[in-house]
Amino acid sequence: MMRQAMEAFGMEPPEQQPEQPNDEDWARRDRRTKEQVESGDRDKETIEIEVDDVSSPFFQVFSPQGMEEMGIDLPFGGPPGMKTKTTRRVTIRIERLISRAMDSNHMPFSKLV
Repeated sequence: MMRQAMEAFGMEPPEQQPEQPNDEDWARRDRRTKEQVESGDRDKETIEIEVDDVSSPFFQVFSPQGMEEMGIDLPFGGPPGMKTKTTRRVTIRIERLISRAMDSNHMPFSKLV
């Protein structure tokens, strides 16, 4: 049907589909991208990273004054199941700085910002 429509408008239908990149092409692209990131050529590009969200848990309470939130201070950030992930948009340069700081300080991202 597509071929007939193209012929009706005087266009040449494509004879074959464009070639799909193979594993070697992807590997070459990955290497080139990694080199560009390491050299700083892509430092201004924005990416999304997933980080731990270590906000304190809280619950809401009705009181005579109205709705109140009560926070819970737990040692060491609470039980392991309470940590959630959040997504942040940062430049590649900032992501590299965050990664280095987290590796050296062993601190969660939200404490560094």
